[in-house]
Amino acid sequence: MYKLDNRLVQEDGKSLGYVLLYFLLAIFICFILAAVSFLFFDAKEILNITAHPELRTKFMVIQGISNFLLFGGSAILLLYVFLKKKISWLNRSEQPLKFIDVLVPFIIFFAGFAFFEYIIEWNKQVDFPTSIAEWAMKKEKEAEKYTQYMLQFSSVGEMLLGVLIIGGLVAVAEELFFRGIIQNFLFAWIKNIHVAIFLTGIIFSAVHFQFYGFLPRLVLSILISYIYFISGKIWLPMLLHFINNGTTVIANYFIEDAENTVITSTSAQAAFTSLLFIILVLVFYYRQHKEFYTFTGKHE
Repeated sequence: MYKLDNRLVQEDGKSLGYVLLYFLLAIFICFILAAVSFLFFDAKEILNITAHPELRTKFMVIQGISNFLLFGGSAILLLYVFLKKKISWLNRSEQPLKFIDVLVPFIIFFAGFAFFEYIIEWNKQVDFPTSIAEWAMKKEKEAEKYTQYMLQFSSVGEMLLGVLIIGGLVAVAEELFFRGIIQNFLFAWIKNIHVAIFLTGIIFSAVHFQFYGFLPRLVLSILISYIYFISGKIWLPMLLHFINNGTTVIANYFIEDAENTVITSTSAQAAFTSLLFIILVLVFYYRQHKEFYTFTGKHE
C-alpha cells in the first residue's frame, strides 16, 4: 500500500490547518492582483469585449496573466513565502526523467482521443433540472463566447502566441495549483491518494464553471493526477495539460478554415477500446516506477 508522505507538514512542523490558512491568504492576495490586471481595459470595453476584435490579442494576454497570477501565483506565494520551498520541492521523486516519462503523456492524450470524444458527447446530453440546466447552459454559452473570441486568430503568429499562453502559461499555473498544492494537501489530509485524486478532479472541473463539460474535464484531471502520482514529477502533468490545451488551439486555427470537415460520433466500442488502452498504459507506467516506492510513499 502506498502510504502517506506528509510533505506539507513533516519538514517544518506546520499543521495542515496553518498550511490551509496560508493557502487561502495566498489565493486572496493573488485574486486581487489578477483582478487588477483587467484595469488595463476600459470598463465599457471589458463589458462588451467580444464586440472589439482589435482587442482580441490584448484580452488573451491579460486573461493568461490573470490566470497565472490567480493559480500559479497562489501556489508560488505559498511555496516561496509561507513554506520557504522551491517549486522543485513538489517533485516527489529525485529520479532523472526517462524517455518513457515524456512519451506517456503523448500516448495517453492521442490514444485516449476516442474516449474523450465519447464522454464529451455524453456529457452534453445530460438532463439537469430546469433551473440548473438554464444556469449551466448560460455559463456554457458565456465560456464558449469568450473562448471563440480568443481563438479567432488572424495569423500563424497569433496562433503560436495562443499556444504559448493558453497552452503553456495556463498549464503551468493550473498544475502548480491543482496538482502541486491541492492534490498534495488532500493527500496529506485524507491519507488516501485515490480519494485525493478524485476530489482534486472535482475541484478542478468545478472551478471552470462549464458543467456540460464537467465529466471530460474530471477524467482528464484524474489522468493528469495519476501521472503526477506515478512519476513524482510536477513537470509531466504540465506537459499533458499543455498538449491538451495546445492541441485545441492549433486544431481550432486550422479546422476553422478547413473545408468539408466531417465530425462523426465516436462509437461506444471505440471509446471502450481507447479507455482500456489508457488503463494498460498507466499500469505499465506504474510498473516502470514501482521499484522506487517505499512504504512511506517516497521514491528512493
